Amino acid sequence: MTLGSNSSATVSSQAIIRKSWNFDLIRSETLHRILDDLLAQLGCSALVMNGGQTLHVRAATPADLATLPHAAALCSQYLHLKNGDGAILNDPLSSGTTLSDFTLVMGLETENLGTDLLLAKRISFPQRLSAQDKLDDQGVRVPPTPLATRGVLNLDLLNAVSAHPFAPKNLAETIQTAWAEMQQTAFDIMQLARDPGSEFKRMHFRRYLEDSSQAFESLMTRLPLGHSMVTATLPTGEMMKLQLDVSEKSLNFDFAGTESSENLALTELETFGACIAATVRLIGQSVPMNSGTFEHFRVSAPARTMVSTRGLAGLFNGVTTGTATIAELVQNAFIRLNPAMKKPSEAGVDAFFEFRFADSAYRGRLTPGSAARKGEEGLDAFATWSSGMISDACLPTHSSIEKIEQECPVRFSMAGLNAGSGGKGRARGGHGRLLQLTAQMDGVLIWNFGRSFQTHPGFEGGKAGGAGKISIKKLGDEHETLFDTGQGESSFSKGDEITLYGAGGGALGGYHDSNSES
Repeated sequence: MTLGSNSSATVSSQAIIRKSWNFDLIRSETLHRILDDLLAQLGCSALVMNGGQTLHVRAATPADLATLPHAAALCSQYLHLKNGDGAILNDPLSSGTTLSDFTLVMGLETENLGTDLLLAKRISFPQRLSAQDKLDDQGVRVPPTPLATRGVLNLDLLNAVSAHPFAPKNLAETIQTAWAEMQQTAFDIMQLARDPGSEFKRMHFRRYLEDSSQAFESLMTRLPLGHSMVTATLPTGEMMKLQLDVSEKSLNFDFAGTESSENLALTELETFGACIAATVRLIGQSVPMNSGTFEHFRVSAPARTMVSTRGLAGLFNGVTTGTATIAELVQNAFIRLNPAMKKPSEAGVDAFFEFRFADSAYRGRLTPGSAARKGEEGLDAFATWSSGMISDACLPTHSSIEKIEQECPVRFSMAGLNAGSGGKGRARGGHGRLLQLTAQMDGVLIWNFGRSFQTHPGFEGGKAGGAGKISIKKLGDEHETLFDTGQGESSFSKGDEITLYGAGGGALGGYHDSNSES
């Protein structure tokens, strides 16, 4: 896609900004449109000034909001990226998220712009699971590493990483394609910087961030002022605590009193991103995702706790279940200040699974249904973080049944919705996904359902959504074995029938027998 090629999309984007964000300057509206169009070509991506200020983020998960810009700044700090130089990383302790998410960073220099820029793109591969959530069992770990010099990729390095037995399939080819996409975006940026009439200048960047800050400050008037304290208890018994202080210009999130956990852990950056995403969802509309907005957030995450870890266990649970737990804590903290802010709770995060055979593996996810909202039913198999924060290009995709059967010894008998999983009510909750297949070879099933293995309450009298679960029916056996734990593993044999049930969203409003369920 060439920048500005879709004029109707440009007009729509600008109209939304004028209506919702209340930028003081028309120039800010124009610059936001330019930034968003540029990064739309890359999916989950960020553009950062070399000094560390974030100009724009398109996130796929709450954790991306903070980790992706910081990954770019970190690579520049340690690797001194020049124009066209590149770096690669996926280490969660170096601003990555999971080992299946690889981040590419490119340095950009232009005399016309008056500042250097950093372009970052995050690529997600199917997650290799570990029943005990141990980092080194989940993939090859790559710290910030030089990848390209003056635009030329180091193929020897790339092939060496790809040769690791835990590396994602087609890693080298995917990275090369993504790098070419980044080079095209870099070319577009250079062209804009050379245009003497463009708003794409360092001076305009500064004004844009200031204007974004003022725009978010105006949206903060929707939030109640005051102080509240809330606590969440994990299924393992560990406690996460939050003290929230809301003033007219700042939001302070203090996690003092939160305990450590071997089963769930977030980095401080992931906690920061989760607080931003949770607040934005409560505000109820999209906001500028840049340093202007971020400066209103203060997060205190005590070291060596589940919200600021340096350990290697529980990190996958942290970026999935942990961010959902923080979202619930943040919502409850605001409800303490204003009970009218209570909303239906979501089914949480996707359920992840992996079928592992002798020489192949099938990795996938089950997306839950969303909770019903006032005036509308819940959406079936819906990515609940997407509303107002990310683009369709960042949403999870599913491989075709035919492709999976070609690559792995499985045969599908059903792939669709988990009918009946959505709670019943005046407006029913959304249904989760369902997969049913027969194994053509002995193997092992590993799963991490996180919060999706729990039922999810309805709202205002609506029934709860169904919990996610797994069943294995042995060949020739009429009975099935049910697994409803958050994570684990089980062996299976050739001919066994395996069914994976995605969680449903809670309903809204009282349910009556005369109601029909769609």
